[in-house]
Amino acid sequence: MRAWRTVGLTMAASAVAQSFGRFTYAVLLPAIQQDLDITYTLAGTVGSANLVAYLAGSIAASYASTRLDPITLIKIGTGLSTTGLGLAWFAPNLAWLLVAMIVTGFAGAVIWIPAPGIAGASVTPARRGLAVGLTQAGIGIGVVTAGVLATIIRSSQGDAGWRTLYGIEAIIGLMAFLGAVWWLRISTVQSKDPVHLASVKLVPGWPQLLGGYMSFGISYALFTIFLVASLEEDLGWSAAKASATFLLFGVAMIPGGIIYGALSDRIGRQPAMVAAYLGMASAAALTQTSVPGLVMVAVVIFGLSFTGVPAVIAATVSDSLDTRRFGAAFGAITVFFGISQIIAPQLGGWLFDTTGSFATAFWVSAATAVLGATFSWFLPHRRRLQPVRSPS
Repeated sequence: MRAWRTVGLTMAASAVAQSFGRFTYAVLLPAIQQDLDITYTLAGTVGSANLVAYLAGSIAASYASTRLDPITLIKIGTGLSTTGLGLAWFAPNLAWLLVAMIVTGFAGAVIWIPAPGIAGASVTPARRGLAVGLTQAGIGIGVVTAGVLATIIRSSQGDAGWRTLYGIEAIIGLMAFLGAVWWLRISTVQSKDPVHLASVKLVPGWPQLLGGYMSFGISYALFTIFLVASLEEDLGWSAAKASATFLLFGVAMIPGGIIYGALSDRIGRQPAMVAAYLGMASAAALTQTSVPGLVMVAVVIFGLSFTGVPAVIAATVSDSLDTRRFGAAFGAITVFFGISQIIAPQLGGWLFDTTGSFATAFWVSAATAVLGATFSWFLPHRRRLQPVRSPS
């Protein structure tokens, strides 16, 4: 019971970190652009600032993981993320919103880097992929929540209502923070050996994981950040229909991590990871058919695969390391992921302002997902890796 409660709390923290602190900006992007009267290039710059801060948080969390217990990190991150959401709630202008996005970006990494390791270590190895997948499901639940609320708020309050959504999310974040403080306890069974960032080298196939995760960063960021804007600008969909489609994306995210995580427990991490990347690639390409039904299918496929990739990557790292080394190793990989995703918001915004369409951005998303599948193809194909307790 305590193990699954821990998994539940990591789900909640992940929702605050990723769904609220990062993906809410995507669903609100058209409203923010209209309300603040800015170009998509400038709006993309704000998104990039969030991702730059995520990179900084990844570096900070990686080093902090060598000294602090992962439970401590997740509490710190949840508190910071809630603070950033509160700042966005009261943002009177773009500069204020920029600061809020920087805070939530930094905090998101501080939460996410230890979260999968905590979830994976709380259950038996045979259910590790499932537990990490459930953590990913928390992100999907958060996206669904944001999508539903965005549709309701924009219908009743117009574009200026985007602040209200951030206010609701700040309150939810506060509840998650209090839950983490109250129920999550520092483990007393962790290895006391020194922890170093070089722990990542203990994970078989770590260079391929790193290359794949970098490709994932570009692919997912282009798709998710500009999905709603593309549906409104390129296809002429209403704000309500575009927001509802983003909601569908969030619904697909919920089982995605669970399906791919559990699948990787059965058939192995490598084939499950390749399948997830190819799912992302096919979905990004399918959106360019402009056929409403096929676009909906593409959104579902991308949502399933989007949470599948990091779930399997995290499970792969967790197979080889205890939770203290997991934070350092996963953090080191996430730093490179953070670098790759930084260019996506500005790139997508610039492509739209230059061409008048987001089509090229989605083709780049598909191509980088194929690259991720290629890296993953060369990973060791094993049903289950043996845990490594200390550096050799």
